[in-house]
Parts: sequence; C-alpha cells; structure tokens
Amino acid sequence: MKSRIRPITFLVPILFLSLIFMDSSYAKDDFYTKTAVDKISDDSSRFLKEITNESKVNPRKSIPRNLICNAKCYVVIPSIRVDETRKEYEGEGLLSCHKQASKGLGPPIFYKITDIKSYYEAEGGLVTLVMTEDGVNSLLTVEMKLSPDRTAKGNIGLEHHDKNLKAFITYSKLKDGQIEGYDLSSSKFVYDGAKTYKAYEERLTPSEILFHGEAIPSPPPPRLAKFNNLLQEWEKLCK
Repeated sequence: MKSRIRPITFLVPILFLSLIFMDSSYAKDDFYTKTAVDKISDDSSRFLKEITNESKVNPRKSIPRNLICNAKCYVVIPSIRVDETRKEYEGEGLLSCHKQASKGLGPPIFYKITDIKSYYEAEGGLVTLVMTEDGVNSLLTVEMKLSPDRTAKGNIGLEHHDKNLKAFITYSKLKDGQIEGYDLSSSKFVYDGAKTYKAYEERLTPSEILFHGEAIPSPPPPRLAKFNNLLQEWEKLCK
C-alpha cells in the first residue's frame, strides 16, 4: 500500500505548482503594454498639461494669451532626442487644428519634427503655434521645411506685440524649467501617416482629418480625446 500512496503524494505538489505557473502565464499574456501611439499620445497630453498649468498659474512668464487665442493649430512635441547617425535632434508628437467649418478642434494627428540643429542637454519639449492660413496650408503636405522668414522664437508675457506675425511661433520647456521662446528655423515638420493610421484605422491625408473629420471614429480614441480636451481648457483662458 505504501508504494501506491507515495507516487500520489509526490504528484500533489507538482500539480499545485503547475496550476500556479499556468495562472502566471495567463496573467502575463493578459498584461497590456503601451504601443508607440499610446506613449506619444500620453506624453503629449502630459507635456501640454505642464504648459497649460504655467499659463494659468504664472501668465507673465508663459505663452502670451493673444497667441493662444488666435492660433489656428497647435503642435506639441513632448520630448526631443538626438539622432546619433545624423547628429541632429528630432521628436514626435501631436498636431490639432481648428476645423474650417465649425471652428472646433479637429482630431489630433501624429507629426514629427526633424533636422533640429541643436537643443538643450536637459530633457524638454516644444510647442509650436501655427498663426496664419498660409502656415496651416503648408502643413497639408507630407513634409514641410520651416524657413527663417516664416518662423519666430516666441516672446514671454501677457501679450505678443510683434505686428509682423510669423506663421510658426515656437516655445520650449525643459524638464522642471520655465517656458522660453525657441527658434526652429530650417527644421522640418513631417506627417506620420503610419501612426495616424494605427490610431484611427483609416488611411487619411492631413486635410481630411484636420479640417473635415472624414472617416474618423466617433468618439475618438480616449487618449487623443484627452489631448483635445486639454487644448479646449487652454483656450478657455481667452474668455
């Protein structure tokens, strides 16, 4: 009898451990890992939140409200990194524009900034305000170079007083640092159609999605909706 009982007793802990490992394997497969689209969306919202908080708490040391209120598009690049192969800087983020018909914000789409010749050593990101119709139209191409005659380093304060308004006005904010103007001359904005497709599951041109809202799921993905909600909160400072 002992010889029969012993194998069964020996098998019980093995079966118990097998169940534990099976459960652990299931938990691992069920664990959600952020995609690149998720990360860029979340990081863009986080960085935008830092900018909007500065505008509310310390407006004299932030982006002028008349620029915020009159901007036609907002480009938010939450972080800048160095491209070791080209020795230049680049970043990825979101762009959202006011739709031509309703003037409400169109769904955010994914854009890159490339060919930045220099940037700070400390971690930081960029916000570009698109101020003119000419600037908006130039974003409708897949790739657009920022020429010096259309690009400006933004000033800090309650109001922007430069009568010669440039199409693209840019600001930088370092990690745990203040907002300041930044010159993006000679860099490039590049439409990231691949990530936009992954977010909306539609192959869309910038014109279709920015201004007309064609073939866009309703409601938009929550992470992208959050980004636009933050922009709408920012624009409430204009009222």
